[in-house]
Amino acid sequence: MAEPATPPPLESWIGRTETRTDVIAPTPVAALSATLDRDDPPPQAGDPLPPQWHWM
Repeated sequence: MAEPATPPPLESWIGRTETRTDVIAPTPVAALSATLDRDDPPPQAGDPLPPQWHWM
């Protein structure tokens, strides 16, 4: 029986970064804004999301 692969130690990530970008359509942003009863202007393509909205 083969042993499972051992992940690299977490120390190997120290000092490293990872950046990802994505594009979200304005419609779900407007829908969440309305759901939260926020008074945001209509979202436009390329607008940054409010903090923590990347989880949407």
